[in-house]
This record gives sequence, structure tokens and C-alpha cells, in this order.
Amino acid sequence: MQYKVLALDLDGTLTNTEKVITPRTKAALQEAARRGVCIVLASGRPTVGIEPLARELELEKYGGCILSYNGGKIIDCRTGQTLVQHAFPADLIEPVCTFSRYWNVVPLTYDKNGIV
Repeated sequence: MQYKVLALDLDGTLTNTEKVITPRTKAALQEAARRGVCIVLASGRPTVGIEPLARELELEKYGGCILSYNGGKIIDCRTGQTLVQHAFPADLIEPVCTFSRYWNVVPLTYDKNGIV
């Protein structure tokens, strides 16, 4: 086996312009996973935004990982175990909110269901 890990961005890489995994791509990735390649879905999206694609590829069956929040959280799809998690420092919440109000922008945060 030549490759052990295949890390893929989502939009325009894993998925087409309609944000769909084509049957050909799905079959190729599942075959790679069957052969032992660890498929990693990597994105700036929150975990909840990546999970449907991981389920579609059956990564819970074949193995693989979700790398969400630009690497802030990494989950093993087979076990559901969080392998890496970097939480936003609590002492920065107030300064970021103050900065956001000053510049009239809205900070976003997420919970397990999506954007709060």
C-alpha cells in the first residue's frame, strides 16, 4: 500500500460544485478505506457540518477521521473519540466580543448542533 492517510478538503475537493460527493469519488474513497487508507475529512466547518459526509462515506465502518474547526478538533469516526480538541481560551471571550462590537461584526460560536 502506497498511502496510509488521505486528507481531503470538502468544498470543491471532496465534493463537486453542488457540494455532492459523486458516485465515482465515493466508490474510490471507500475502496481506499477498505485497503487500509485512513480517510480524513478536513475543513474549517464545525464537526456537525462534516458528519453527514463522513456518514455518507461510511467512515464509522471503514475508519477515518473528521478534522473540523481548521484542526481545532479531530474525531475518530469509528469510535467517536475526540483525539484532539483546542478550545477557545475563556479569557479571550470578552476582548473578542468587545473588538467585534467596535468593528460592528458578529462572532460565531458552535455547539454540537451547529451555529449558536
